[in-house]
Amino acid sequence: MKHIKKLLVPSSTVLIFCLLILTGCEKSETADKETITYLHDIPEREHYASLPLMGTYWEFTGFADTRFGTVEIQSTFRRNRLTFVEDGSINGIISPNQVGGNYIAKPLNKLNISRFALVTYIGVDQNDIHYIEAMKKVSSYKISAKGLLLYYGKNTFLLFQPYRPHFLGLFR
Repeated sequence: MKHIKKLLVPSSTVLIFCLLILTGCEKSETADKETITYLHDIPEREHYASLPLMGTYWEFTGFADTRFGTVEIQSTFRRNRLTFVEDGSINGIISPNQVGGNYIAKPLNKLNISRFALVTYIGVDQNDIHYIEAMKKVSSYKISAKGLLLYYGKNTFLLFQPYRPHFLGLFR
């Protein structure tokens, strides 16, 4: 009887551990699915298309891929924001870090971004690294009713929408 109890305790512990792992994996897969939406589900606001690149405060919405018509939506917990300044600099935040760089806007919506990097470092995750690397590859842009599209590949772009900073006394 003692041998059976000794076998039952470790095997039941292993079973509980395996169930926890499987349950954890299931939740993470669900969370991943919840962050993907279709491009056609992103609301269009006609006045976005008339906004200027420079001077508008842009908030990152997500990573888009035209091949699949999807956008990987950024968590609402984190707010990545950018402003293209008229002096050729880019200022922004990747919560809680500050980022910056330089840009040159060329004819036909070509855009060259250089020296884009963290200005402060409090900590980054994999999405932050992906965002920074994508910003370094941006070659063109488009401002549409969906917002600012920064193309970093043939079929991929970073989607931003305008926001009004609270310090201006305005809200989104």
